[in-house]
Amino acid sequence: MSNFSDPDEHESDEAVEILFSSRPTPVVVSSQAATVEEVPRPRRRSSRWPLHLTLFLLTCGTVFLAGVQPGHINGPLNGAFCLLALVLQDGWNAFSTPLMITFLSDAFVFTTCLMTILLCHEFGHFFAAKFHGVPASLPYFIPFPLGPFGTMGAVIVQNGRRADRVQAFDIGIAGPLCGLVPALGVLIYGIVSSEAIPRVESGIAYGDPLLVKALCGWLLPAYEWGTSDVLINAPLFAGWIGIFITALNLMPVGQLDGGHILYGLIRRRQHVVSAAVIGAALGAMFIAGKYSYMPILVLVLLTGFRHPPTANDRIPLGTVRHVLGWLTLGFLLIGFTPQPLIAVGN
Repeated sequence: MSNFSDPDEHESDEAVEILFSSRPTPVVVSSQAATVEEVPRPRRRSSRWPLHLTLFLLTCGTVFLAGVQPGHINGPLNGAFCLLALVLQDGWNAFSTPLMITFLSDAFVFTTCLMTILLCHEFGHFFAAKFHGVPASLPYFIPFPLGPFGTMGAVIVQNGRRADRVQAFDIGIAGPLCGLVPALGVLIYGIVSSEAIPRVESGIAYGDPLLVKALCGWLLPAYEWGTSDVLINAPLFAGWIGIFITALNLMPVGQLDGGHILYGLIRRRQHVVSAAVIGAALGAMFIAGKYSYMPILVLVLLTGFRHPPTANDRIPLGTVRHVLGWLTLGFLLIGFTPQPLIAVGN
C-alpha cells in the first residue's frame, strides 16, 4: 500500500526535518560591504533504516507465530495459541516432538512465502517512486500478533506534491502488479501440493474468490465447485492471503492502490466512485449482517476517501496505461472475497 500526502496540508519530511550539528557553520566575508553572510549547510536526511528493519523483523516474527498451526486447521486461529497449547501440555519437550517440528517447518515456509509477497508489493511502489524521482520512504511493516495472518501489511509514505498524474499512476499500480506475481506462484504451488476433500459440515472456513476456485478446479481433478474444500497448507494459505490483500488494495477508494489507479484514469471523478463504493459496501454489510470489512472502511474514512490532486492532473496517461489500469482494477472481479470467513453448519 502506498500513501500520498496531501499537498495542501504539509510539505514532505525533507522540508520539515531539522538537523542539529555541533560543527560550525561556514561563513563568507564580503569584501565590498564588509558584511558576514551565513551559507546554509546542505540538509541531510536522518536515516530511519533501524526503524524499518525493526518493524520488518517484528513482522517476520508475528507472521511466523501465525504460521505455527496444523495444515488441516479449519478456522482463523492464530498459530501462537497452538504453540502455547502444546507447550502447556508437554512443557519444553514439545519442541522435540515430530508434530512441533512439522509446525515450525510449516511456519518457516509460510513466513517466507508471505513476506516475499509483501516485499515485492511494497518495493514495487518504492522502486517506481525512485524511478520517477518522487521522495518515498522504505516500507513500514505492521506486525499484528493477534490475527490469523500475523501482519496488517505495510505502507510507504510518499510526497504527493512531487508526483504528477502519470507518476502517481505508475507508483500506485506497481505494487499490486509486483506482488501479484509471487502470490500467484505461491498459490499455484500450494494448490498442487494439497488435495480436495468433501466440504466440511461445521466450523469456520476461508472464503475463496473466483480465481482460487478456478485454479483449484483446473489443478485438482477431484475438486468440485460447491461440494469440495481444499486442505490448507503453508504456501496455499500464504498465496490466499496474497490474493486477498492485492484485491483489497485495489478497491478504488482513498489512499488504497486502487484509489491511486482510478484517480489517474478518471481524475477527480474518482471521488464520486469512491463515495459510491463506500456507500454500497456499508449497505451490503448492513443488509447481510456481515461486518468483516468494517475495520477497513473505518480506516479509509479516517484517512479520507478523496484522493489528493497530483502535481499535474492534466498530463495524459496514454492508451497503454489506460488499458493496463482498467485491467488491473478488473482483477477485483476474480480476486475479491466478499466473505473472507465463512461459518459452516452449526
